[in-house]
Amino acid sequence: MSIWTKITTAISMLAKGEPLAKIFSKLKTPPEKSVAFTIAVIALSAKMAKADGIVTNEEIKAFRQVFFIPKNEEKNASMVFNLARKD
Repeated sequence: MSIWTKITTAISMLAKGEPLAKIFSKLKTPPEKSVAFTIAVIALSAKMAKADGIVTNEEIKAFRQVFFIPKNEEKNASMVFNLARKD
């Protein structure tokens, strides 16, 4: 199961009201490969990019240079990034 599949599973479980303990136990992996860690990194990157008020294409390109995102998971990563930069 890829990290992006785990993110999708976690979001789905959260939407259904599953407790975090159950989600984490189902998706248990080393911390740096966990869904929570990946979401946190994406969200922090989005917040940092928006800190000056606008997210530029250069900032998105820089994120993509640092983090590998499989083509079939780009939609999921974009969804998390865009959610995080909204407020």
